[in-house]
Parts: sequence; structure tokens; C-alpha cells
Amino acid sequence: MTNTPLSVLIERTYSRADLAYRIGLLREFLGFAFFTRHEKNVTKETLEAFEQKNHAEVDIEFLRSLPVTFFDAFTQESFYSVLDDLAKESQQLPTITLTVPVVLDASSKEALGVWVRKEIGEEVLLDLSTDATLATGCQIVWGNTLHDFGFDRALEQKRAEVEKHIEERVIASPVATV
Repeated sequence: MTNTPLSVLIERTYSRADLAYRIGLLREFLGFAFFTRHEKNVTKETLEAFEQKNHAEVDIEFLRSLPVTFFDAFTQESFYSVLDDLAKESQQLPTITLTVPVVLDASSKEALGVWVRKEIGEEVLLDLSTDATLATGCQIVWGNTLHDFGFDRALEQKRAEVEKHIEERVIASPVATV
């Protein structure tokens, strides 16, 4: 992918949910720059003024991480349509869906995102969800195929073997008496 606004965003964003959130953050920030401050170009001062509006530090860090040239693609007249186009383009990116039994912290999500980009593809987004009924393991959807690595599925696949083992070792063994 060339150095387009979308490529700059996905370089810094691993999940589909985070990308959608960040496009919304950009909409808010650029609206602030063009309509509240009436600026023609986004500057360091624009970001400092936006920061004063009590935004989360992680959001400000993300905006600071964008190269200055990133904002050249946006004008007061076009930024809504450019952001709408970004959102539509992002829907076309390949996505791997991962369902895990617990909520992951930010560093774990980032580590997963880094792994996906390295091992699967540079433009692949992660769609992460939580399902406590998995107990352990995970489910992955890639290429319209579900890969279930959950404990329950593994147990179900080996059910006859497990039942036989229990019968041989537990039920059929003599009970020790004291």
C-alpha cells in the first residue's frame, strides 16, 4: 500500500474497532481545527488546543504519532468526505476474527496485532471479541472458515477416548479400602 491516509492509519492501528474509533477521533479533531479554530492547516498548536478539551492521553498520543504530512490530505471542504472514504476503504481490508475467553489488556492486543501483521499480512486487521463460554483456547475466523481451538471442542472431538479412559482407569479400578 502506498503512503495514503489509510496506510498511515493502519500502520499504527491493528484492530478494526480501533480503526473505526480513530477515524471518529480524526473527524472530531479536524472539525475542531476547521470550525472551532478556523484554521486552514493542522499545526502543533491545533493539537495542543485540542488536548485542552480533556481528551484521553492515548488519543492525543495517537494524533501526535501521525506525520505532519498526513493532515495535508484534509481541507475544511473535503475532510468529511475523505474520512467517509477512509471508512469505506477500511471495510475492504482483510480481517481475521479472534474470539478469546477473557478480555485482553492493551499490550496483549497490540502483541496480537503485531503478530498478525508479521505472520499473516501487513494490511490485515484484527477483529477481537470475548466469549467466556470458550473456557480456554480461542476461535479464529479466517477466509470464511472457523478454526475452533477451544477446550470444549477438543474435548468433544475426543469424547469417546476420554470416556473409555475414565471407564478403564477410574470406574473399573477396585476401590481401595482402609
